Amino acid sequence: VGNAKITVPWVKGLTYELNYSNTFSTRNNRIFYPGTTPEGTGNKGQAIKNPSQERNSIVNNIVTYLKTVGDHQINATLLFSRENRNAQSDSINAQGFENPVLGYNNVALGTVITAASKAWEENSLSYMARVNYSYKNRYMLPGTIRRDGYSGFGENNKFANFPSLSLGWVASEEPFLNNMMESIYLKLRASY
Repeated sequence: VGNAKITVPWVKGLTYELNYSNTFSTRNNRIFYPGTTPEGTGNKGQAIKNPSQERNSIVNNIVTYLKTVGDHQINATLLFSRENRNAQSDSINAQGFENPVLGYNNVALGTVITAASKAWEENSLSYMARVNYSYKNRYMLPGTIRRDGYSGFGENNKFANFPSLSLGWVASEEPFLNNMMESIYLKLRASY
């Protein structure tokens, strides 16, 4: 996991942030049930090998700009993100061991052998632009456009757009509501 943040000195309010994460997990399950165990009694022993591994990585590039002029504030964010996930696993099951000495180390000695394997990979790309305008920290207008690409989307359309726009009002910051709330508070306090 890594993170770096740069504040651009010649442009006040401009920052760049890089986030990186990479995880790798591996598992190697090996089990042998000899004929003397409940799992191996009816089948002259059973050997199971199930190795698997998975890797996930993500990179986020984030540019942020914050500017305040008087009662007006602009907060803008740009994002580029790339993510990759992939995994693979195998499964071997062998039964019917005439000689169980090697156990799961030689599954070919089993008389009934089944094997399976699978692998998958997913990739995604994301682009996002968000602008949040506020006036006196009371009235807000945030707008966002996001474009996501994903390998699991339909074959002919790997990208989708997600726009949003909203309005916000922090009523508790209004002077007339502050006076009203203070008056209610004082009346409640006086009644006790």
